Amino acid sequence: MTVSRVIPDPKRVRRLVAFVSPRRSDRVLDAGSGVLALAFAPRVESVVALEWDLRPRRPANVALEPAEAHDVPFPDDAFDIAACGPT
Repeated sequence: MTVSRVIPDPKRVRRLVAFVSPRRSDRVLDAGSGVLALAFAPRVESVVALEWDLRPRRPANVALEPAEAHDVPFPDDAFDIAACGPT
């Protein structure tokens, strides 16, 4: 499980992902620190993360997109889940 200085308790991250109940076919946008991208990745089809700090440990189904959360270059219906943890 991913450990974050911002979200120090991995149980919180697991509870959040469980609460959201992602489907295997879901596409996720992570506009936060990248912790949630790593947490959702094993449970969904794909994740787009706006945070570039994930490069060294990025799972194969996580794409990195250099964008600001307020100006995401995707259509409104491109994702099933949008997540933003503390940055």
